[in-house]
Amino acid sequence: MRFKLAAIALGIVVVASAFGASAFTTATVQRDANINVASDSGGLIGLTAGDSELVSSPTDGQLSIDVAQGDASGVNPNSSLTIGNESSPAFNITNNFPSAHTFNVSYEMGTDPDTTTKNVKFKLFNSTDHVDTVNEDEAYKGELSTGDKLRVVVEVDSSGATKSDDLSGNLNITA
Repeated sequence: MRFKLAAIALGIVVVASAFGASAFTTATVQRDANINVASDSGGLIGLTAGDSELVSSPTDGQLSIDVAQGDASGVNPNSSLTIGNESSPAFNITNNFPSAHTFNVSYEMGTDPDTTTKNVKFKLFNSTDHVDTVNEDEAYKGELSTGDKLRVVVEVDSSGATKSDDLSGNLNITA
């Protein structure tokens, strides 16, 4: 009798452990995702060109700064160039998100020909004041409410650069 009870108990344990091992562990839920690709001006991080012909949004919709226009192939050595001003910026950065976000702006120069000179600067202005200056060594971090914009003036200083140097780089904006 004890042997039958032990066999029944062992059978119950085996069956219980088999069901326990096959317990419910996954679920699947499907949701719609509306993810459109827009031009820079219509993206969540809005970028719109100002009035300068050196800043544009060509047919691909991506903002571009290009000083090689017309017969020019770049800036002169040991010169300075300012694109835009506080009231008519080179371009604008706009928070198109439906809520406030922290924006980070940085510039990565491909090759820095003169580490003592801040060769490319992006001066940031809000609706009333100069907020910060971004260059190859300094970044900006600040909150923008929905619809707020930063007006950007670009300054290029080719001091210490030669005609074979390239001041190009990547302007990175995250929110």
